Order: sequence, then structure tokens, then C-alpha cells
Amino acid sequence: MHEEDGRTYTYFAWVDWGNTADDPTGLLRTWEAPSGIEREQRYLPGTGWQPSYVREDWHRGRQDGRFDRIDLATAERIIQRWEQRRTEPEPGSAVTSLGVPRLRLGATEVIALADAEGPFFSPRVEAFPDATAAQWAEADRYDPGSVDAEGRWWLRFRAFAIRSDKGVTVVDAGIGPADSPAASWAPVPGVLPESLAAAGIDPAEVDTVVITHLHTDHVGWAVVSEAAVPSGGGAPGDRRPYFPNADYLLQRAEFEAIDVLNPQLREALTDPLQAAGRLRLLDGDTPLRAGRTVATPGHTPGHQSVLVADGRDLVLITGDLLVHALQLLHPELAYAHEMDPEAARHSRKRMFSRGAGTTLHLATPHLTEPFVSA
Repeated sequence: MHEEDGRTYTYFAWVDWGNTADDPTGLLRTWEAPSGIEREQRYLPGTGWQPSYVREDWHRGRQDGRFDRIDLATAERIIQRWEQRRTEPEPGSAVTSLGVPRLRLGATEVIALADAEGPFFSPRVEAFPDATAAQWAEADRYDPGSVDAEGRWWLRFRAFAIRSDKGVTVVDAGIGPADSPAASWAPVPGVLPESLAAAGIDPAEVDTVVITHLHTDHVGWAVVSEAAVPSGGGAPGDRRPYFPNADYLLQRAEFEAIDVLNPQLREALTDPLQAAGRLRLLDGDTPLRAGRTVATPGHTPGHQSVLVADGRDLVLITGDLLVHALQLLHPELAYAHEMDPEAARHSRKRMFSRGAGTTLHLATPHLTEPFVSA
């Protein structure tokens, strides 16, 4: 145990999927709140201690593995190793520590890829004008990391990878480099390339990129400029797919709405993809090498999510079907930035419902925790 800031912390190494207590899947610490409830934090390299629910989910049967109690000195050695590995990766190594949270379904891994974090561009009460004080309090208890000390809505920006023996699919592409279309409001540049490297994923090995929708914080690294990511073979203004061997999947309804959503993305995104022969338009639900796309319209006309299943164990990579815990706790609440609130409500209720005996994990781009249970 260790006392700090008036709290007595107990440290745990979360060991799963072939890792060891010396180099665990995750590093957690717990303490008892004044209410008598055990609270938990999880260490994220480059970020520090963040609110977590891993042990709670484990007690409920939603996470695998074991928790080995460790002392402060061991925790500090793990942190030092992770931070060094984050900034100075070992040649040929694939980092599978807490810096790369993931879920395993059978032979398939769903991997969370951090890109950035920062405040939303408007007050959260404007984003959810119908939410009551009680609903806000409930959401803040569920995801306390979603609001900062100044009361601002604090967003995580992340993509996901689906890795199996059939290949690697990336879902969404974060906020992007310094000159990306999201630069007007998001905390660019993002760190998705570093997160991919930490997960042992080379952009050239990605065979599929699913774009959930055409908002700038989800397409940032899809196409990059020579100036931002030099290849050594083009002019500074040239734009190319960041994942050079991947097909980029977009719903046709989304593509046809691009001039309403953001006409800038023709030049920045879809034109270069089409010129490279990499854009593939979908009409509704479509099988992937691992999982399938699912049409979830409402946030935008052609919004899509990705569902990965192993028996009755499911992971839904939500995209902006879910942007805040409010929508998980109260799916009926409208979000001000949904183009069709009624369709969005229908999509949430349809996708968050599940049959008896089915476990549904949600892989979320903006909540504090990348994986939550529905």
C-alpha cells in the first residue's frame, strides 16, 4: 500500500493473454472512497492515472485474466518501462501493455488506438439540452473522466483495430496530423501512428479501413499530406492514403451527403482515395474479414458501426452512435449534433439491446474508457 494525496492506494498488475506480472496487460490502483466504495484508476502511458472500471467488469465476468497485487516499487518499474518503451520502442518489439487496451473474442483482438484528448468545442449542456441534472450526475458517476475541473466536456479521440489471422482492419482514423481537416477545433497533431506502432501494426499491413462517418475527428489520418507525413517521393501538397494497401469502406449514403456534411472532405479525403483506387462504397450491412459493418444512421445519414462476434460474446465499435455516457444510460436523449435525432435514437436502442445470455462490449471513440459494457 502507498499513501498519497490523502488516499491509501493498493496496486495491481492485470495479467491476461500471455502477459506476465512483470510486464502486464494493465496496471491499476484502488482506494476506498469516503463513501466506502472502492475506486479504481488505470495507468495510461503518456497520460498518467485515469478513472477505470476494469476490476469492476472483471468481478461481473466481463473481463478475463487475474489481478496480482504488487508493491509501489514494482508499479514504478512497470511505469518506467512503459514510458521508455513509448518514446524509445525496442527494435522489433510489439508493445502489448496498458498503452494498448484491447479485448479478445476467440482468435480476434479488438485494439483501442489512442490519438488525442481535449475539450469539446461547446458546453456539454448545449450538446445535450434535454438532459436533467439527475441524468448528468448519473453520467458523471459512470464516466467521471468525461468532465474536467472547469466543467468542460473532455473527449478522448481514438480509433480501433481488429486483428485476426484473416488480416487487420482499422475503424476510423482519429483527428490526424497538424494540417488535418480537424485542425480548426481538435487538439492536433494526434498520436495514432505511435499507437499503431505500440500495437505492432504497420500501416502497410492494414487491409481495410472502415470510416464510420464523415466528421473530421474520425478521418484525420485516413489521407495525409506529404508535408505532414513525408514519404520522400512527393510534393508538399500531395495527399495520399496513410494505409497504402487498404480498401477504405464508406456507406454510399454518407458519400452522397458529403456536400452537406463537409464539402472540404472531397479534396482532403474522398478524391485522393478515389484517385488511388482505394474507396469502396457500401450499401448497408457488409461482411468484413473479421466482423461486419452495421448501418447505424442518425448521427449522419450514412453512419455505420462495426460488430465483431464470437458466439454470444459481441463487441460493437460504435463510432458516434455513442459519444457520451448519457446516451448509454438514456439512449432516448437527443444529441445536438445528430442530423436525424429520431433515427439516431432508433439506432442506439436497436444496437444496445441484446438477447439473454449475450454479452455486449462497446468500443467507444470518445468515452474515458475505450471498452464499456452495455
